[in-house]
Amino acid sequence: MTVRLTELAGIVRVDILKCCAECGSRGAADNGICLACSTRALKGKHMRSREGQVVQKRFHDIMLRARST
Repeated sequence: MTVRLTELAGIVRVDILKCCAECGSRGAADNGICLACSTRALKGKHMRSREGQVVQKRFHDIMLRARST
């Protein structure tokens, strides 16, 4: 089962049967981590999993591009 949340930036698909690579809870998004861990990555908290580190780097790059414009 997939739950879709529509945001201004697009669609976030959450698979409630898929486990988060970072914390192990159910409800991972397409990027492999849950919304709570995505928030932690956005805030710059320590990410243990490779998926979490990739998401955090992507968020960081987006923020740098936004600041430069």
